[in-house]
Amino acid sequence: MSTETVTGASSAATRQQRERQFYFRMALLIVAVVFIGFAPSFYLKPLDIVHYPRPEPDLNGLLLVHGSVFSLWLAVFFAQTALVSAGRRDLHRILGVFGFALAVVMIPIMYVTTLDEIARNSTPPFADVLTWSAVPLTPIPFYAYILWRGWTARKGDLASHKRIMLGLMIMLTQPATGRLPVLPPTLWGFAGLGLLSLLLFVPLARWDKSTLGHVHPATKLGAGVMVAILVVQTACMAMPDLWKPFVMLLPGIAA
Repeated sequence: MSTETVTGASSAATRQQRERQFYFRMALLIVAVVFIGFAPSFYLKPLDIVHYPRPEPDLNGLLLVHGSVFSLWLAVFFAQTALVSAGRRDLHRILGVFGFALAVVMIPIMYVTTLDEIARNSTPPFADVLTWSAVPLTPIPFYAYILWRGWTARKGDLASHKRIMLGLMIMLTQPATGRLPVLPPTLWGFAGLGLLSLLLFVPLARWDKSTLGHVHPATKLGAGVMVAILVVQTACMAMPDLWKPFVMLLPGIAA
């Protein structure tokens, strides 16, 4: 084997290891953001040791299911990145089927949890409950679309698959960043907090530029969908007279 061949193989292995480390660190960052955001209202709520100046509703059965399923999915996502980092793609694929099933289950849970929020009149101080329903409801079709794109790309386009799934998890940090007490509880404060989640795409874009020379289309897709979610949410809350008639037509809302 020539020196050039050995050097090329070593360089490829190094690049692969760096990539695995990058995705593992991004997964760790996402887990940290979610934990910090939901510490007072979910993860540490039974201990009553951390409080943000944000609503902390009692954890009824539905909220426990919602939080538990999401946390399990987040744990599966983290485990998958750890398995890839350890070179166990076989286990990563097996666990991925379970993770996808959890992600699909999250869709009706997100909807039903919103119905519960409306029934309990759970809302921040700057919006009524129907106006606020735009925040959990409008991302659902975007979420389902990105999930489908990630699933279909898993066999033929791994470069897109891993970026799409990372992008999906970045999008799902928005509820966590929205609870951080770094901006006032106003409409524009909410919009600003959403931008914190969008900023998590920056390391991915920088990684693409450093390794590919350009931002990968899947990274652009994820960031673009995140921008669309933030724009739609903010527009619906800024113009409640347009959103409310529509949301009242959805199953379970009018009742």
